[in-house]
Amino acid sequence: RVDAVEKKPDEVRLVFQVQDFDKVEIKKITFLNNRHFSDRQLKQVLQETQEGGVFSPGGGGSFRDGAFKQDLQRLTYWYLEHGYVKFRFEAPVVTVSDDKKWVFISIYLDEGEQYRMGRQDFSGDLLFTREELDEDVSLLSGEVFTISKRNQDIQRLSEKYQDLGYAFTNVVPKMAIHDETRTVDIDYSFEKGELVHLGRITIVGNSKTHDKVIRRELLIDEGNFYSENLWELSLLRLNQLGYFETLKKEESVDMKTDTRTNTVDLTLRVKERGKNTVQMSGGVSGISGSFLGFSYSTNNFLGLGETLGVDTSVGTRYKSVNFSFTEPYFLGRPMQVGASVFLSRFSYNQGR
Repeated sequence: RVDAVEKKPDEVRLVFQVQDFDKVEIKKITFLNNRHFSDRQLKQVLQETQEGGVFSPGGGGSFRDGAFKQDLQRLTYWYLEHGYVKFRFEAPVVTVSDDKKWVFISIYLDEGEQYRMGRQDFSGDLLFTREELDEDVSLLSGEVFTISKRNQDIQRLSEKYQDLGYAFTNVVPKMAIHDETRTVDIDYSFEKGELVHLGRITIVGNSKTHDKVIRRELLIDEGNFYSENLWELSLLRLNQLGYFETLKKEESVDMKTDTRTNTVDLTLRVKERGKNTVQMSGGVSGISGSFLGFSYSTNNFLGLGETLGVDTSVGTRYKSVNFSFTEPYFLGRPMQVGASVFLSRFSYNQGR
């Protein structure tokens, strides 16, 4: 309810009175006209919209409009994933019980028929032969149409161009649906755009690791043509170092494009993690007597990517110290050089 309170001749204050009800639970979800999939299968597709009750998973069942719309998108994707390219649904009917405790949902489906992949073709700015492009297509003629495979094919075809420096290639799948044969033809149309050079690479988040340690793992240099494949391989090499939390392109890389110069600047965000290992040990041995041991190792000493290890043991009859050091880039080249220095002393007095 809204109450209007006049404060001045030309000014009114509105007071909103809101009455909250308890959360409404989903009592029943009903699918209508579904011939190819059972109600049980389709309810499993709706990940966030579930029937409530004592045995509902995770105590679920609360109705949330935003989550329900996302589930309807999942339902559409499910049918496209199984070849039903003409799947449609009517506006769901959502009703609330008189006591405002329960929601009833009815969804009328038009599943259509299952379609298979027909012909595929390529058009537009072609930089490869048909045979070369065919190698990157996994959705083959005669197979049940699968939306995920089609999207993967678009990604691979795009990366093929991006590796040549066309960083913003656009591949448009033009689909022709043939009802008489229940097949789908796809024409992948290429818009390559302009060649793009890599501008500045900025690294942030490395409070310990030196920039040069990160940059020497990159397979793409500033000023060169942008390559999607080389950039992915660079992230893989950085992940293999073990210095950082797992780097994923969509989460760790920001791209900024300058259309005037056809360059792209990259910002790489890293999150360092500790790789130091400290161990303490102790015991008693019939040969060595009682002893205490300490060891320390790090694979990124002083942030330079070098491996350092110290291992020492002190006992009543035995003392040892071992230092090890490895440089993975000797003289600035990917050549590993290491050294180890150790000192040990053992004393044993045989009684008479």
